[in-house]
Amino acid sequence: SATAHAALVWLFLLRRLRRVRSSDVAGPDSRAGPASDAGSGLLGATVGATLFAVHPVTTESVVWISSRGDLLAWTFALLAFEAFARPGVRATVVGVVLAALACLSKESALALVALVPLAHLSLPRDRRPSWRATSIRTGALAAVSIAYLVLRQAVLPGAPDLPYLAQIDFPDGGRMGALRGFLSSVAWYAATLVWPFGFPFDRNVHTDPIPVSFFDPAVVVGVGIVLSLIAAGVRAVVRRVGVTATACLGALAALGPVSNIVVPLKAFAAERFLYPVLPFVALGVGAVIRSGVERFPRRRMGIVLGAIGLLGGLLGLAVVRAGPWHDEASLWRAVQAEDPMNPRAYEGIGFGHLIEGRVDLAERAFKTYREFQPADGKVRAELAATFLRLGNDLIPKDNLDFEGTNLAERRRLVMSEAIAESRAAWKAWSREGVTRARGDAALVRKTLEGWRSAALDFGSLREAAFVNGILAGDDQRQTGRVAYTQRSFVPILAALSLITAPPADRPDRDPVRARERIEVRAGLLKAAKVDPARSDLDASSEVLPLLSALLEERPHDLAVRRVRYQLLATRLDVLETRMPRGEMELFEADLEWLLRAFPDEQGLRDMSALLRKGSR
Repeated sequence: SATAHAALVWLFLLRRLRRVRSSDVAGPDSRAGPASDAGSGLLGATVGATLFAVHPVTTESVVWISSRGDLLAWTFALLAFEAFARPGVRATVVGVVLAALACLSKESALALVALVPLAHLSLPRDRRPSWRATSIRTGALAAVSIAYLVLRQAVLPGAPDLPYLAQIDFPDGGRMGALRGFLSSVAWYAATLVWPFGFPFDRNVHTDPIPVSFFDPAVVVGVGIVLSLIAAGVRAVVRRVGVTATACLGALAALGPVSNIVVPLKAFAAERFLYPVLPFVALGVGAVIRSGVERFPRRRMGIVLGAIGLLGGLLGLAVVRAGPWHDEASLWRAVQAEDPMNPRAYEGIGFGHLIEGRVDLAERAFKTYREFQPADGKVRAELAATFLRLGNDLIPKDNLDFEGTNLAERRRLVMSEAIAESRAAWKAWSREGVTRARGDAALVRKTLEGWRSAALDFGSLREAAFVNGILAGDDQRQTGRVAYTQRSFVPILAALSLITAPPADRPDRDPVRARERIEVRAGLLKAAKVDPARSDLDASSEVLPLLSALLEERPHDLAVRRVRYQLLATRLDVLETRMPRGEMELFEADLEWLLRAFPDEQGLRDMSALLRKGSR
């Protein structure tokens, strides 16, 4: 894809530089004569396209899988430029279709509505479309852009409390704050293009806060660059120097969709944002190379050798820059080495450790990230998932100690951390909104399910019931009915409230804990439509049919079968020989199912042996 882009950029430049004279860059008042070398345009296009291909700022877009949208969008955009360079209705239709495909690939392609007229202006006069054709094509692109925005809103509606299409809210200072951020970013972009060393990653309000004043040095430099480009571009338009106008104004127009002034983004500057800008930078460089060769034909070889040396150096930097992108761990270590205060480095390092199975190191990295962004719902959810995974790795198989703590106790501590982080993530999403707190529907759902699992494992039935209610409500909003999993949890929790009750001969001596257990029991039984005033034994006789009905619906549900088995075992302890034959048959059937599923579970094997002995 990157090679195809370089070829398309070469074609884009060649069409505009092949017949350009020195006056196209220097202006009509220049003393330079006509082109002294018919190959100077080819040389300028080749140097410009090579610059685009080897410049280190393209590394992020080319090697990062998340930027495949940029590559696809600007493949279609460059093909659209090529189609619009041709006359006729067919070329117009093809160009508009390609522009629509570019927009569907990435929103940054909306800049085409401003770039296509500039691209027309930069063509040689004898091949330049008429103003009428340019106006028609621009109008068609404007219609495509509007249709795309309407379609996008219908398919991907944004958060109601955020600006249209926005990922986050505007920074402090609103649009003026966003403008300051953009202007300081322009200075950063210019420095990165000229001096592409190091391993810079996204600039955002956490790693590099937006300047609070228009007199900040970075903002002043950005203002100077923007005004200079606008002045040079407007002057070139007035003097009909199309290449200069396109190089100057095209670079600014390509930055428009990612300027954060119209739509705020999560990052207010990133190297990948320069990918659509670089073809216009390459056009300006190609025009300068051509002008230099035409003005100083005797120094052609020196210019060529200088260009080769510069491009070779940039290629070496690009190869070095691409190295850390080899895997997740090396990427985020490079980001951390470049900027230890970048929170995304620790988030990425945490994910890398998870992939490698090093859950304890992932926990440490996510906690560091949490220190940078305590109100970030996503990092809280990531931490909760990490603790849940760590807890599942600590399922006790024997009585070995783990760091001086019994494995079962250690697991309870880890699960309590998972519950706390899940609760914090839910609070962040409820307070800030899902999108603003870096979440989405899938992550929220996954976090809630993990939270319920951790609460159930921890023995916090009230918390499990609370989370199950949230999931059931989400089911109702999404589909109009509660899913089986959420329905099954109601009688499961009611049964567990009876199973975990202390024996009658050893009542709970802690009055607070006893009162809390009674309250939880009452709430869970009410949810299952069982009278909480009944005794545990009588209430269990009402819960049993509810569990049996679920197993008739899904006989392979081992979670429900295990709970029914445990409830029947509790009744067997109380009733002993007075247990009804039908319940005893259910008990034996559940034991048989569970033994097939968990043949190595010692408790099940002991119970099976006991039953066989009793039958003999």
